[in-house]
Amino acid sequence: MRKTAVLFVLAFLIAACGPPPAEPIKPETQTFTQPIAIRVLDAKDRPVAMAQVGLIAKSGQPQGPAQQQTNQQGEISIAWRPQVVNHTAGGQSRDEVFDLMSRVEYVISKPGFFPARGVVEAAAHGRRLYDPALKSLGREPILSLKSETVVLRRLEVVFGGELMGRPLSDPLIARLMAFHKDMVLVAPHLGVAFAWPAFVLEEKKLTLHFAWRGAAWATLGHAPILAQVTAGSLLPFARAVGEELAGLSGVKQVGLEVLSETTPPDDPYALPEKTRINLSAPLTAYKLLAANGITPDDFLLKYPPRLTVEKPPRSADTAPKAPPTTGQATKVK
Repeated sequence: MRKTAVLFVLAFLIAACGPPPAEPIKPETQTFTQPIAIRVLDAKDRPVAMAQVGLIAKSGQPQGPAQQQTNQQGEISIAWRPQVVNHTAGGQSRDEVFDLMSRVEYVISKPGFFPARGVVEAAAHGRRLYDPALKSLGREPILSLKSETVVLRRLEVVFGGELMGRPLSDPLIARLMAFHKDMVLVAPHLGVAFAWPAFVLEEKKLTLHFAWRGAAWATLGHAPILAQVTAGSLLPFARAVGEELAGLSGVKQVGLEVLSETTPPDDPYALPEKTRINLSAPLTAYKLLAANGITPDDFLLKYPPRLTVEKPPRSADTAPKAPPTTGQATKVK
């Protein structure tokens, strides 16, 4: 009798509890889609049709072809399958906490235009709880559209001075295009972006132009603009010039010029103040710096960067232009 009662109680408890919760679908076995759109324009904001777009997967992969062509509106749409990073896989917990990571590099080209390179990144987070009573506390990943607008520039805008009109087969043009390819994705991490014309050759002096985007290091942002640009941008690019452009035929001197434009914080409609930082040295000196034949301090002492500030006129019609002020770099450690 006692045994029958115990079995009855156990059966009652099992029925009351019900079946165990269903196992959640593993995120690794699901197909998530991260929508990406790239729009290609020329320098006058006109769509560039039939431009070739090559996709290079870094995190995730395309669900379609890795080579696409822009339509008449200069656009392509990409269905991207993100990489799933499951933080709870293999553990004791039956909950699922995961990230969806998307990173794709792109290369855009069309005859007559300078190739463009860039990166599109996206991330989403998900959380699924095993207990049905806690299901409302979970969070499904939201994969919203990630869009990018890219400007393709014609070759005559990129190359200036004696480089204008040279064919792509020209050895110097080919070397400069390879240098741009290697550095265009690095430049933003150094606080600059290539400006246009990017490469100008005049009387055996090659000048590289950049636009200032801000200090690459948080602590560097408190330093004067000359120190910010010199330490964060000019020195790394000087070493890159010595490594990749050494021995350029017809080039004796190389100048690195960074332009910064700022407006007063209390008057966004005021004319910008232009600050230019120039570093100029023989190409052989850059090569010596890259080979550690000279220290960065000694390089800057021998070839100090120059700062020029162009003050905007107080009145666009009558006020005289403020004379430029110049300065030179101090020793940077």
